[in-house]
Amino acid sequence: MSDLASKGSEPVFVYPYHHNNRIALMVAIFLGFVTVYGVVSETLDAIGLAWFVVLTGYFFVLFIRPRFHSVNRGLFYDDHAELTGRNDSAVFRYADMAQVLMVKKLSFFDPYTRMHIQLKGKDGPLIIFENPRNRTLKTDLYTWLLSKVSP
Repeated sequence: MSDLASKGSEPVFVYPYHHNNRIALMVAIFLGFVTVYGVVSETLDAIGLAWFVVLTGYFFVLFIRPRFHSVNRGLFYDDHAELTGRNDSAVFRYADMAQVLMVKKLSFFDPYTRMHIQLKGKDGPLIIFENPRNRTLKTDLYTWLLSKVSP
């Protein structure tokens, strides 16, 4: 599908997953420092140390987990999309999309809302962790893609 490669046209939506959950990383680093300080200064008992280790791990997992999912960068043009991921890349026309879903998964270890893009003839969905907005079009990526999916 190299005939779809963009030739100077501007993408309508750009999805660079730049890890907006940096707050989780900062909290994990802070808790890590508190844990180390508590151990060195002997102000934390075993239960306090266990709590800080668990909290540090939780916030670190919140930060690191999205990096291992499928789409890290996406360029969405008027007639096609170019998605690049950890192990995969896809260039496709919107007519090749089977469906687009918003999956709200609010569990303790995975509090992210994801967008799943299912392509015709592909086994698993392409997972996008954010739903970027286009201020010019006054819409978000999910709504815009729904209009592109053939019924």
